[in-house]
Parts: sequence; C-alpha cells; structure tokens
Amino acid sequence: PPWDLPRLRFVAVGVAIPVPFDPNSKEPVYILEESLPKPFFKFLSNNSLDVAPRLNLTCRKIAEFLRFTQHWEFLMTHGRCIIADHQGTLTILTDPQLITREEAARHWSRGNITTILERFTELHVCNEWCDFFGI
Repeated sequence: PPWDLPRLRFVAVGVAIPVPFDPNSKEPVYILEESLPKPFFKFLSNNSLDVAPRLNLTCRKIAEFLRFTQHWEFLMTHGRCIIADHQGTLTILTDPQLITREEAARHWSRGNITTILERFTELHVCNEWCDFFGI
C-alpha cells in the first residue's frame, strides 16, 4: 500500500424510544451517539470530491484514503451512490452523507448533492490508493 492503512470506523449509535411507546404520540425518539474525543477534522465534504484544505499530513493521508473509498463505492454500486462528508477523529467518523442519483434523492436529506455523483468520473482525481488497487 502507499502507506499504512487507516483504521477507521463509523461512530456507534443507538435509538432511545420511550417505554411504553405510543406511535400516535408526539413524544420524541432520540438518536444517541458515542462521545468523540477531540480534535475533530473535516476530511471530505458533500459538495466536492476534493480533499478538505489545510489538513496536516496525517489527516491528508486519511482524506486521500477516503477519496479512494469513494471511487471504490462508485464502482461497486455501478455509479448509484458514494459516501461523502467524511468527518470525525483520526479513527472514528461521524455524520456521513450518502450521495445518490437523482431518482433516489427523495430518500435522503438536502445534503445529497446528486450532481457530485453525476459528474463523478469527471471530478474524481485518482490517487496512490486507486493506483495500488488498480481502479
């Protein structure tokens, strides 16, 4: 590999539902997320395929690896979706955004910027990881 493989995972989450639960009530349902240690970094956004500016070398290497994973996701889903908006710590990612084709966009939030996926082959810049894996 170009450098050590980053050890990343998405944050652990859970759902808290009041007991007894009444599906007709306006009582809230909560999404719980593990607490993340600082510092917090933005590696890739949801409105560009570029690595976030001003990252230190360690973060830049993680961002380049994540950019490769977007290329792999694009290929494995036959251009249907990629994960974007990578942010978190050096080991734990949180609050990702799924980017889909326009026909699936209604299932996801406003952060699903479909033009990123539509222009993926034009916008993505392969890196050492893409080369290493032959994609």
